Amino acid sequence: MKKILIGTVALSAIGLANIASAADMPLKAPPIIPVVYNWTGCYFGGNIGWKWGRFHESVDTAGGNAVIPGLGTTAFAADHVDLDGVRTGSGAIGGQVGCRWENPQHWVFGFEGDFDAMDLHGRVVGRDGTSVLVRGDNFGNRARWESSGRVIVGRSFNQWLFYATGGIAFTRVTMDANFIPVTVNQIPFPGSAASDSKTLAGGTIGAGVAYMLSKSWELGAEFRYTAYQKADFNLGNVAAVCGFTTAVPGPGPVCVNTGATGRKDLQTAEILLKLNYRFDWGGPVVAKY
Repeated sequence: MKKILIGTVALSAIGLANIASAADMPLKAPPIIPVVYNWTGCYFGGNIGWKWGRFHESVDTAGGNAVIPGLGTTAFAADHVDLDGVRTGSGAIGGQVGCRWENPQHWVFGFEGDFDAMDLHGRVVGRDGTSVLVRGDNFGNRARWESSGRVIVGRSFNQWLFYATGGIAFTRVTMDANFIPVTVNQIPFPGSAASDSKTLAGGTIGAGVAYMLSKSWELGAEFRYTAYQKADFNLGNVAAVCGFTTAVPGPGPVCVNTGATGRKDLQTAEILLKLNYRFDWGGPVVAKY
């Protein structure tokens, strides 16, 4: 009986020693699983920033022959005035929507459309023309929105995306004219006013950077330059020839008008901060251990 008891105690001591030895052994560290971020998917979001604009324009009037009863026919020449460029700036706010696809080499391709409200506006005073236009005639410029559709090509570095972008842009431009009344050789020429709006198309190009805050949110900044094509604006009629005649009743002079046309283009530059919500179609992807 005593031998059995001594053996049991000895085995228990050996077991405790083995457990203590095992506790001192180094444990295998859990694997570190890296996260690979993926930019594949669609998104929408809002933006805010600043836009600069430069309007460049000219005004033309048509020549012709003025026939006034009792005074005969008077020829007048066409007129042309180049106006100084109008530089202006405006805050901008809007939104964007797009989709991207990232390949295994981390090149990112996509498409984005956006729309921004703004208020680029300014006024310019004309110079003396050679026949019809006079110094003091003034012309207004305004663009209240801008939109674009663009392709995106970029390179991702985990949470960062650097990209170039380019495509087509649209804006609605208004030109108005205020032809002032003047007196020439004691004959008053009445003033007139008119306005016309056109939707312009142009090319846009830029670059940007985005940072993935989480699976669903990203923050970015983008700079773009846009050049819109030149368009003609109908500025109504302006008095070309006026004269007093007894052949037409009335106290004032009789005037013959000619049509006026404005020709304008627009260039814009912008910097926008963007916040997007992403539909997480492709990542982040957890790498296999």
